[in-house]
Amino acid sequence: METSVILLSFILTVTQLFDAYLRYLAFRDGMDKRERNRLWRFFFAWGLLDGALLYCWLFHSMGIAAAPYKAVLMLGWIPYLVIFMSILRGQAVQHIFVFGMSAVWGFLQHNWSSIAVALFLKNSPEEVVLMTHASLYILWSFLAWPLERRLFSNLIPSKEFFALRPLGIYIALLPLIILSGHLLLLADGRLWHSWTERLSRIYLPLVFFFFYRYILIASKKFYSEQRADRNSQLLRGQLSSLEGYSRLMQKNDEQVSVLRRDIGCNYRIIRDMLEKGELTKARKMVTAELSKLKNTQIVSYSNSRMLNIALSLYISRAEEMGCSVKAQVDLADNRLTSENDLSMLLSNILLRAATAAKTKNHGKGEIIFTLRIAKGKGTLHLMNRHEEPFPLDKNGWPLKDADIDEHELGMLSLIAFVKKYRAKASFWQKDGWVRLSISWEDRSL
Repeated sequence: METSVILLSFILTVTQLFDAYLRYLAFRDGMDKRERNRLWRFFFAWGLLDGALLYCWLFHSMGIAAAPYKAVLMLGWIPYLVIFMSILRGQAVQHIFVFGMSAVWGFLQHNWSSIAVALFLKNSPEEVVLMTHASLYILWSFLAWPLERRLFSNLIPSKEFFALRPLGIYIALLPLIILSGHLLLLADGRLWHSWTERLSRIYLPLVFFFFYRYILIASKKFYSEQRADRNSQLLRGQLSSLEGYSRLMQKNDEQVSVLRRDIGCNYRIIRDMLEKGELTKARKMVTAELSKLKNTQIVSYSNSRMLNIALSLYISRAEEMGCSVKAQVDLADNRLTSENDLSMLLSNILLRAATAAKTKNHGKGEIIFTLRIAKGKGTLHLMNRHEEPFPLDKNGWPLKDADIDEHELGMLSLIAFVKKYRAKASFWQKDGWVRLSISWEDRSL
């Protein structure tokens, strides 16, 4: 008896750890190494606790019977889900959906076991039936592993899909709602149920694959529309940049034309001053002419022509809005991050920051930013003077501001960059400054 209790407790623990692993596959790509290690330390610690102590105590006290066995199957998943949600926070809707889909899949596996034992072990002792039923689940899982890995690794799109309200919540709950009817019928102490019930559960694979295909198709369409909208907005931003750059170059050309017209006259004036010994006046005039010449140049912030153009244009626009800008750029010669991506990111977040400064600080803003790429790492730090509260949404992104037309374009550029380079970006406010920090691996894509 004791050996059977220990063996059954071990099999059920392995079963629940495997179910937890299937759910983990759906989230794995979005987790860092620290989160993964912490998750599995807690999973194995709880598995040891419930398998070695809780389940053994339950079966030792109540015997290996249908009631405690069903209680373990129907309730044993709760601690694993709580652990997962406490470590990977902010994705409750995704957790519910993935759990519902894994529950449908697991229920299907258990149903195949029920059919097998009903066919071959109808007259066997209850202990043998339950032990075989639990063991068969592991067998089915092993045989279906290639399919399970593929299905659960691609089960959910990113969080924006489930952020749709109320559609995201409805989709997340549907698998559990459909499964609940079968679970209520099984929540009793009976070992054997009718063949009608067993056969009625066979349609569950259709439910699983229906939702699986629906999510893939719906998310593909969702992202296609989102990508088209994003591209449209980015193209509008690029067009605005080109128009701005054209105006900047036209302004420079006009200044150069004025300098060319005046240069001969100014040289004669300076010569006359020198001949009369008016050195102080001559120096002042030379300084003034050099200042005019400097204003006709595109400032060199880096060894990238495209970045220089983008920064010159948008720093100029920010200054026209009454916002002072301090920029420091340090880029390695052998960098791999696309200049197009950097230019688009900097252009739009600078414009968004300058507009916010103009709107909230009455044209007396101040922006400080540093961009550095070296030793395979890229970092961008931007500080924007902002005395008013700066609210963030639950994902840590700035809330949309109706007073800032450039908000959407700036955030789209940032989100596109973060996704493409798997960057880490964070906003926070401290001492009257809103701060943005972005870090990423400098690699070609």
